Amino acid sequence: MPEQSYFMSILKPIATYALVPLWSALLLYIITEILCIKKGISLREGVKGKNFGLAAVTAILWIITSWIPSRIYLPQNAITLKIFTGIIALILTIKFVVFYFSELLAEENTLKELAIGSGIANARLVDTTVAKMVSEDDSLTNDGAATLFLENTVLIFRDFLIMSVVLFALGAFKAPPIFFLIPMLAMILICFGAFVGFSWKGQKPESPEYSFFSIRESLISMLLFMVVYYLSFFALKKFQYIGLYLVTGIVGVLYGGVTIFVLLAMMLTGKITVMVALYATVVVSAASIASNIFYTFISGAKKLSFYMLIVGTAAILIGIGTMLILA
Repeated sequence: MPEQSYFMSILKPIATYALVPLWSALLLYIITEILCIKKGISLREGVKGKNFGLAAVTAILWIITSWIPSRIYLPQNAITLKIFTGIIALILTIKFVVFYFSELLAEENTLKELAIGSGIANARLVDTTVAKMVSEDDSLTNDGAATLFLENTVLIFRDFLIMSVVLFALGAFKAPPIFFLIPMLAMILICFGAFVGFSWKGQKPESPEYSFFSIRESLISMLLFMVVYYLSFFALKKFQYIGLYLVTGIVGVLYGGVTIFVLLAMMLTGKITVMVALYATVVVSAASIASNIFYTFISGAKKLSFYMLIVGTAAILIGIGTMLILA
């Protein structure tokens, strides 16, 4: 038994940090090959240099995270280095998966693909692309509205899924609390209903050119996470929970979905309770809808702004209202 325990103590790190990544790389290669064959392109065309670079950086970050001791903290003891690098790796993983499957699986440059990918990984991309499209051709307003509401649907569902899966894994609850479940589902249903309504009326054109991968955008996301985390940390210390809700809400309006990862990190670090994290998630999801309203207004697309204002405001009021009633 002692010999076996000693042998396993040597084998386990090798299996974890060498064999698992190698098997994952092999599986990724097989999936890529199958998708390339299905799409009728060569492996060289399917796996671009930037795709490999993002995957490599993400994999290295996960390995670094697994080796970092849990007792190392960043300044002010705000967050452990392990959780910080883990969240950064998670953000990059989501970006990689969206880019990967949009390149190899989805149709090229459709509005539906743009909305789904942006809702998962890059909310600002859909705002700029749709604003440009509608400003150049006002007849595409319905298509633009459908795209933005589908993006909202996916983004809110993503926030709901991330918090639910993590809390299930931690054993925090067996079912999402009603004050969290009802508002999130209400906002999802309203946004999805608006998508169906506007999509039915729209022309469903091909989308303008876009790409889900951007080194600049990835760096901004990582920097923004760090800045918003510390802003939320100091706001929580000075103004308690109201400060946290204000910071995450304002950032949600200005930038979109990165705040959900801030809340996740604060919860995992023990800076906020599970209940506070769930309340803040509803606020962040409502802020994401407000973000679309804000950016369509400053884009100058008046008709699109009006549609977003009416339906978006209804979704926000119902989401926040039901949360306050059920709290």
